[in-house]
Amino acid sequence: MPRWSTRDNSPTDPALEKYRDAVASLHLNGTHVGYLATKVEGMRGGFLLRRQDRAWLLLTRLDGSRGRDAIQEDYAPWTSISELQEDRINWAWLDGDVHYQVQWLTGEERRDAWDRYGIVEEVGAYMGSSR
Repeated sequence: MPRWSTRDNSPTDPALEKYRDAVASLHLNGTHVGYLATKVEGMRGGFLLRRQDRAWLLLTRLDGSRGRDAIQEDYAPWTSISELQEDRINWAWLDGDVHYQVQWLTGEERRDAWDRYGIVEEVGAYMGSSR
């Protein structure tokens, strides 16, 4: 396989593995308001197409709706991932920022939530939609 191949999309940084196909419940002032799905993958980019990591974050409200601004991309220096490491996320909605608390799901609860709220399509399918 050529060196520039993108078939292996596993993260290059093992510390990011926690956020690969992960789901968290989102809380605002103690009230459950939605879910955050994260997907981490390796990609080729930058100078000489070097391999680097990026994360996608998708926010879905409890009713299943998403705004046009419900997906964000993060990459080094990891602004969003740094917040997630502190079990919080600041989401920049078009009408203002919201500070959510994050509770990571595990086991069967995570699998069920991924099926409903995960990033299961190509990322572009979530951009610009207001489902």
